[in-house]
Amino acid sequence: MSREPRHAAHARGREDAVSQGTHKQADQSQQAAKGHERFYLRSAHIDAYGAMLQRNIGPFAPGMNVVYGANESGKTTVSSFIEGVLFGWEEARGNRNAYKPLSGERSGTLVFSPVEGTASDVRCTRARNADGIQPDPHPRVLADIDKETYGTVFSLDSDELLGLRRTGDITARLLTAGSGTAASPATALASVEESLSDLMSCKASVPNSIPNLVDEQERLSAEIAALSAKAEQQRASKREFDQLSSRIQSLQDNIDDLNEQVEELLLAREAIVQSGEQEAALHHRYQALEDEESGMAVQGAHVTAELVPVLDAVSERELREQIENLATERARLEQAVALSKQDYLVAQTTLKSLEDADDVRAMQGKASAQRKVQIALSVVMPLLFAGTGVPVFIYGRHAGSLSITALGIMLVVFAALV
Repeated sequence: MSREPRHAAHARGREDAVSQGTHKQADQSQQAAKGHERFYLRSAHIDAYGAMLQRNIGPFAPGMNVVYGANESGKTTVSSFIEGVLFGWEEARGNRNAYKPLSGERSGTLVFSPVEGTASDVRCTRARNADGIQPDPHPRVLADIDKETYGTVFSLDSDELLGLRRTGDITARLLTAGSGTAASPATALASVEESLSDLMSCKASVPNSIPNLVDEQERLSAEIAALSAKAEQQRASKREFDQLSSRIQSLQDNIDDLNEQVEELLLAREAIVQSGEQEAALHHRYQALEDEESGMAVQGAHVTAELVPVLDAVSERELREQIENLATERARLEQAVALSKQDYLVAQTTLKSLEDADDVRAMQGKASAQRKVQIALSVVMPLLFAGTGVPVFIYGRHAGSLSITALGIMLVVFAALV
């Protein structure tokens, strides 16, 4: 590489010196060997990069250019901008300063001019990394220089320039420039040792160190174990819930059956209450009929006593008609009494059947016995009245007693009606 330094500047204090003039001097030397024009960086225009907006940098001259200034004046920003336009913007990862503006994208343009000849200027512009450099880098400008070689040889700060006084460092830098190594082996070894020290550190400021990662792994393992136990507990709860759900369904079915039985029992109870009311009504009717029968018996006795004197034919005929009417009424009342008794017996049987539904056979036996009693009463009572009425009638005829004869006739007629 042929480069002729034109200026020599010394950095004061902690000023950073960046070699910007020879950004493309390697391009010039390599392209000159191939018979092409040599270019140098003449100026730069920053559209937006870090805190800089619409800034013009330059002009620069062929050979070595030294940029100096106070701290925080933007020297490192300008150097990073030139490298970003040529090889791509640095990704904004972690806490690293990628010089990304608050709004918009990083963008800017580099202008390269030929050292000799009449060739036109070459403008290289970059906005987004995905779009690349526009237009594509001209071979006369970059040739085959990569990012590592550029950073090792063509862009140096003040500390690196002071280190060049040691011949060994210069040789190491030149030997490693083309292989992509940005520092000497000694510097690389120190950097590796520092990285190893960070990796073995237990400080909280180094979260990616091996001890911290081991602690983090143990913590995560404990959390995983706790979560696994909680998941197993939840699975056990789910299994228990499923079992309880089936049991709840079975209990619900039993409750439905019991509700149906309760409804049936309520209906039976209502029927029993109604039967009791019917029984009470029939008993009251039976008592009324018995009272009416007693009254009629008393009335018949009074009538008989009044008819004891001798009656004429007309009175006797009227008396017989009355006796027949009374016999008919008595027969009707006796029949009503019998029906009431029968209804009373039926009501009692129904009540007992509702109270004791399981003893069906006993209920049927009772009903049969009641029917037998009813049949016996239906047969015995007419025979009894007829057997009593005929002798009374005969006795009345022989004795010439109209009342006794009428009583016998009443008994016979009542027996016939029954």
